[in-house]
Amino acid sequence: MQKSVALCTYNGETYIREQLDSILKQTISVQEIIICDDHSTDQTFTIIEKYRENHPGLFKIFMNKKNLGYVKNFEKAISLCSGDLIFLSDQDDVWYENKVEKVEKSFLENKNINVLCHNVNLLGDEFKTEKNYWHLRNFTTNKSNSEILEMVFLSGNIFPGMAMVITKEAKEKYLPLRKINQLIIHDFELILRACKDNSFYTLDEILGDYRLHEEQNIGFDTRILDKKITANHIYTRHNSIQYITDLTEEFDLDQSLVEQYIANFKAYLSEYLTQFPIWKRPFIKVKMKHYYKIK
Repeated sequence: MQKSVALCTYNGETYIREQLDSILKQTISVQEIIICDDHSTDQTFTIIEKYRENHPGLFKIFMNKKNLGYVKNFEKAISLCSGDLIFLSDQDDVWYENKVEKVEKSFLENKNINVLCHNVNLLGDEFKTEKNYWHLRNFTTNKSNSEILEMVFLSGNIFPGMAMVITKEAKEKYLPLRKINQLIIHDFELILRACKDNSFYTLDEILGDYRLHEEQNIGFDTRILDKKITANHIYTRHNSIQYITDLTEEFDLDQSLVEQYIANFKAYLSEYLTQFPIWKRPFIKVKMKHYYKIK
């Protein structure tokens, strides 16, 4: 199988070398590395140009004339890939040397899958001991596609794009992305559509390090590790009701997902209220209604 990498860069001079080196050190090589730079203003483009010079024929670099943004830039990078398998890659993570080998084996053994995601370790000061991402999110891989679809709707996406691999067939079927609003990014949309088609696969292997740092714009939200429910948590979940409704309509998903989300939200709100003395709860409800606009 021919293998491509769709890698997007933007002001990534700090970590890009480590990421590219990890891709080049794979036990099974990729045939092309497509890099779309989103008009970086630091030394990123100079660094990746040097890699292209040192590896002729492997790297194909495209500099955007203007900033496209995260989702459109990834859509462009994916569309330019020609491989049977397309590995999505951020600029600041690290691949383990057997990632390509393990992923290709999974696709060869599971002919009906179009989108695959593997587990990762989290790199960041918050994770001194437990780094296993899926373990932190209490995820096990013995779930059907319909169960995974329900899970990401109700609890949030746990499949970052840097751990995603898609087939050429998925590229041709799912691109161009629908981009129904600014909240849904490319990896989440691909997961929704693959789950609906029953062609999504979770590989229970840790095959990379997912780096967390202050400069990243999109990524793992460390607030999920905070067990205490706050008013901001309630506000965010309440505002997501319309978002969930839009998703089910746009992708023709089961409308019961909206009903389940609302039921979960009500339970979450009740749990939040139990943090306060009984005498104070009516005041909290009034604040929720008038300040946060939660009915």
